Amino acid sequence: MNGKAFVVLLSLLATGAVGNAFSAVAENILSDASFESIAGNEPNATTTPWFTSGEGSDGSFITSTDLAHGGVQSARFAFYYDEGAIVQNTGVPIQAGRDYQLSVWAMIAEPSTEPAHTNASLLTLSIYTSPAIDGTYAWRKSQYGNIPSVTNEWQQFTRVFTAAELSDWVGQYMQVRFIKQNANSTYKINIDDAAFGMVDNLLLDPGFESITGNQPDAGTTPWYTTGEANAANFVTSTTKMHSGAQSSVFKVYNDAGAISQNLDEQVDIGKTYRVSVWMMISEPTGTASYTNEPKLNIGLYTGPTLGGTYSFRQTLKSCLNTTTDTWEQFSVIVDAASMAGYAGEYIQLRFNKPNTAVSHRMYIDDTYFSTLKPTTIRIFGFGDPLP
Repeated sequence: MNGKAFVVLLSLLATGAVGNAFSAVAENILSDASFESIAGNEPNATTTPWFTSGEGSDGSFITSTDLAHGGVQSARFAFYYDEGAIVQNTGVPIQAGRDYQLSVWAMIAEPSTEPAHTNASLLTLSIYTSPAIDGTYAWRKSQYGNIPSVTNEWQQFTRVFTAAELSDWVGQYMQVRFIKQNANSTYKINIDDAAFGMVDNLLLDPGFESITGNQPDAGTTPWYTTGEANAANFVTSTTKMHSGAQSSVFKVYNDAGAISQNLDEQVDIGKTYRVSVWMMISEPTGTASYTNEPKLNIGLYTGPTLGGTYSFRQTLKSCLNTTTDTWEQFSVIVDAASMAGYAGEYIQLRFNKPNTAVSHRMYIDDTYFSTLKPTTIRIFGFGDPLP
């Protein structure tokens, strides 16, 4: 190829084959998220943007050039006997009403030969905050016990910190930590391709944290009900939730209707959308004649004006749990080109219980609606120099 790189640019939308073609965060606010700027025994207590906390020896947490998920290197918890954290101060304060997502790819490898190294190679994802950007940071929330299910394979771990969870620290600056929980662990741990930022979700209050009591109902916002026969039928649950402090429940077995939201988003045929919801069925009815399926339909409606009259367009997905008392996520990808007939109209999303006399109560939580972002892949010819 005469020393010139042969480049093919592919813009791919998220499908089952391209799992990372869209971002769950609006912007990754981490610097050097792939650990490409560290070298040797870095990070350590004095490096930036990544530094360490609780590292017992300068050689415990190091650069790994032999294993990488993306780029040419990763960060490694190299000493089995040590524990501590790889840390970054983001310089970004918490915004009210916004969810944040922290993720990282991890791999466990090189099993220890020491009999004393028997503890699990666990990784914790944590948020700390401080009122001052250069102040003292305090622990706020964590996801514990993350461990790849197999050795020598990269696996992604993700935690969404909801607006309700972080509400006490709005305005404080955020710090993220990837913590090696245990000393004397059985494997070395590598981490790579971290991401942290606000969840790119067009729905307001996606986890139903702002509703109370008998809400939502026909007059509440951003969530309201359509078709609910009685205001007490679709209510708040503080006992069963996928995350956060509460969810929404279709409480009355013999009522039908929808929990709805009008979005400040107009149909753009150049976009593709992802919609999802977590759902659980529980508490079987004691009425023998109530045998209908406790299913949920995700309905798309559009209208020419925001908050005006909306018309049904399509059922995006029909959701039915495979077992009771277990949260399951249902998602669908929608090509807006199929909505060309109502381009420019405002979108309304409905989570609709179509059946009366159902066999179980239905809980929903952690809804999501976002546009997909294309990924550009550069393919180089064999032997060609990389830029």
